Amino acid sequence: MGEEVGDLLYVLGNPTRRRILKLLSEEPKYLIQLSRELEISQQAILKHILVLERFGLISSYEERGELPAPPRKYYTLNRGFSITVDLSPLLADFEVWEVPAQPEVPSHFKHLRREIEKLEACRSLEEASEVCRQVLNRIDEEIRELEELRVKLVCLKRYVAERLQGTVKPRRKP
Repeated sequence: MGEEVGDLLYVLGNPTRRRILKLLSEEPKYLIQLSRELEISQQAILKHILVLERFGLISSYEERGELPAPPRKYYTLNRGFSITVDLSPLLADFEVWEVPAQPEVPSHFKHLRREIEKLEACRSLEEASEVCRQVLNRIDEEIRELEELRVKLVCLKRYVAERLQGTVKPRRKP
């Protein structure tokens, strides 16, 4: 796990690669699209794409267009993940969490389950669009609340570690 965290932090440490990943999170794109949207040369984009592919974050596929031309090579995200980094005195934790492809509504989020059911019952595009916006906003609120709680727990963890360090004092030689 530690090696994977290091690899991901290395890959994500580059702002251009983060921008590429953000664009690919929206939809698959081909090289020229990425180059135009990021206003970076195709050669530079290709170098970043090779790194992203090597670390398994993206993959490619070819698709023929309607015109008689060579197929286009599209790039797409391979996986979803979340990284947590907790760093303070007496505390250094790094974790990678895989984001599953299929959604699962935890039992303690029954209100979200009801909102998802409303979404599935929508009959028009306008209605579905509005319900989607509401559900996404509610999910973002839940994530913020959980992150605030998480930070409080990390602070508590550091406090306990400080107390432990204070109780285990090195012995001095007489």
